[in-house]
Amino acid sequence: MVPVPARVVSIRAFRGTRRSSVYRECLVPERVFSDMVAAGEGHALPTLSSLDADGPHQLDKGHARKLAREVAAIGTPLHEPHLTALIDIARWCAHAKATSWLTIAGLPHAG
Repeated sequence: MVPVPARVVSIRAFRGTRRSSVYRECLVPERVFSDMVAAGEGHALPTLSSLDADGPHQLDKGHARKLAREVAAIGTPLHEPHLTALIDIARWCAHAKATSWLTIAGLPHAG
């Protein structure tokens, strides 16, 4: 039997305009993303609690900053490198001098 690749969630941070932008991306396994959201719900973190793996979600710069803070609050106890990457991307978005936004969307599977 051929193993089915795990489903992933794509997190992309964009800087620029809709017509001309650059982005950074990380792919988080759906299991890790779901655990992160559940931890956010358990700690009553509003930005994390509003997400799901299917998406799509679009967060502005301010919400990207909140997401980074909330993931950092629960990420350290989880010791998950994917969450570290997500925090870095959300902070990159939040610290942009110009327009920036972050998207979250589930992908069918990795690979």
